Amino acid sequence: MTTLKERQEQHALKLVEIITGKKHSIEQLKENVEITKEFIDVFNLKLADKLSSEGNLYYACQTGFPFFNIYVVSKYEEDFEEELANAKEGYLWAYVYNYDNPGLSEFGTIKVDKDLNRIY
Repeated sequence: MTTLKERQEQHALKLVEIITGKKHSIEQLKENVEITKEFIDVFNLKLADKLSSEGNLYYACQTGFPFFNIYVVSKYEEDFEEELANAKEGYLWAYVYNYDNPGLSEFGTIKVDKDLNRIY
């Protein structure tokens, strides 16, 4: 039987493939997860603590003022089908940190291009 984290990792691989059109290995994904965690840790320790305690999988990030976008796989497997459908339309679930007004930071769906850069 697989763990929730393993199922989240497989789901993240599907999401990335849908958006980018490229298959990634589990090793590439795990490397991106570590890079994302390191980036979050360097950026803001309180944010890292908040995100790591919630049980979601943070598998990639993209920053561009005024937002720091952290791409997320839900800890709720019942959300996976909706996440796949949204990815087919170019949308990913993310935690969006707002540099200008941190109080407005939130989870939401954002439109991305094939390089996982936020469009809007």
